[in-house]
Amino acid sequence: MKKHKNIFFVFLGILIILFFILIWIGIFNVDTIEYNNSVNISLKEIMDYSRISENSNYFLLREQNLEENLLEHPYIEEVDCKKVFPDKLTLDIKYREEFAAVLYSGLYLTIDDKLNVLKAEEFIGDIFLIKGFHVRSFNIGEKISVNDGGALFHSIELIKLLGNSHIEASPILNYYDGSIELELNSEYKVKFGDGENIERKFNNFLDIYDDLCLKNVNSGIIDVGNEGLPSYRPFGE
Repeated sequence: MKKHKNIFFVFLGILIILFFILIWIGIFNVDTIEYNNSVNISLKEIMDYSRISENSNYFLLREQNLEENLLEHPYIEEVDCKKVFPDKLTLDIKYREEFAAVLYSGLYLTIDDKLNVLKAEEFIGDIFLIKGFHVRSFNIGEKISVNDGGALFHSIELIKLLGNSHIEASPILNYYDGSIELELNSEYKVKFGDGENIERKFNNFLDIYDDLCLKNVNSGIIDVGNEGLPSYRPFGE
């Protein structure tokens, strides 16, 4: 009995030594990382944020730790990490999408539709521009803080409504003196007031805009922001 016990421990010791040898020579190092691509995140960023290196061992990685690390990236909203024996890692990532840019002290703060700041740069790409909000503070990867958060939320709703409409434009949204104003290709200015009941106001704007287009009127000020009837007037009046 004692002899069999000694043989068992010798065999177990050999297995442990063999296991550490395999780890040492890199047999179980993670060799493949599969993830759904994004134009905003490179493989290097994935590795940097997840803390994975070329020498990361399959058995020493913990999915929960990898997920927590990756969620520090401002463009990653959700992630599900799975290890696949013996050397593969799969990442199912839900990305935050660039939605608009808020102008702040010469910087463009790119945000998603939930007001999370994704990046801060001196230049803007092909994205909706929002001007006039007083930014109190911001941190990359967190929600932006502005003086009138309600109006900024309504502005995001307005951008979505515009994106789902038939209007093709390169718009700019201005917030001035408590009122949201939309610029359409420098041809029209549309006043939406404080943004309350934004869908109703947007539909009123569409009715006026389409009617003006049928009459070959291609510029002016449309006001749907007051409590009275929506109105239109040419520039200069």
